[in-house]
Amino acid sequence: MTALPTAVVLQLGESCAGNVPPVQLVLEDETWKAIENLQSLVIEGLQEHFFNNNELEALFLSNPHLITTAKNLRDQGKSPLSREHTLEDNEQVQTALTFINELVRISIYLSSSQSSLSLSLDAFLKNIPSIFVNYQPVSSTDKKYKQRCQMLLIDTPGPNEAAGSPQLGRFVTNELRKADVILAVTEYGHLNTESEAKIVDNIKKIRQYKQNRECIYVLISKGDRRERRDMSEDELRQHVAAAYDVPKEYVFELSGKYALIARKFLADH
Repeated sequence: MTALPTAVVLQLGESCAGNVPPVQLVLEDETWKAIENLQSLVIEGLQEHFFNNNELEALFLSNPHLITTAKNLRDQGKSPLSREHTLEDNEQVQTALTFINELVRISIYLSSSQSSLSLSLDAFLKNIPSIFVNYQPVSSTDKKYKQRCQMLLIDTPGPNEAAGSPQLGRFVTNELRKADVILAVTEYGHLNTESEAKIVDNIKKIRQYKQNRECIYVLISKGDRRERRDMSEDELRQHVAAAYDVPKEYVFELSGKYALIARKFLADH
């Protein structure tokens, strides 16, 4: 899950003959400046306050996968990334996004442990990474829906992560206030949990700001986990609609398994 809001631009592209469409990661100059400035401050903070490995590992005890990145930054004093405006190799894109998000998370841990460190993320409020993805309409789609169009999605930190950092919480609020449509994703197995309650609370705050009940859609992921003894799909949608205070027609159950079956059916027919 992302720590830094990330733009995903869906645009109509050329056919890839059944292959996975290419992805582009674009990092503008101002985004690079924000990354490099934060990285410099993080390295300085790690070298000054966490040169001892035991102390560093204790800092990231609840998030151990950050330890390797933190040690590399502290010991090597540089980023594994090269300053490129556009990355097109899928592995490079994944490496870059992983590092950027880990850098942000490390800075949050440092800020919480050392009040003397000033590790502001405000430079990212208007400068976030952008991923460009080509898509192809379903072959059976009416021609009038195949005209060139573009959709901008903003992936924001999840409620648990945003709640743990005022700066990330501000990012989420900033992006949600600008959005024309908000897609709230909740996992089927996490219904009626503290995590979902945080999402609902965020949605209520944004609804008050926008004064628009019809800009919010709720997606229930991993719907294929629902068993026969559980609520029916219609009952589930009613339950979630009531919790989020949205019309039932704005609630959709998603399933990766069913999506693959549907895609295979469309390809075969």
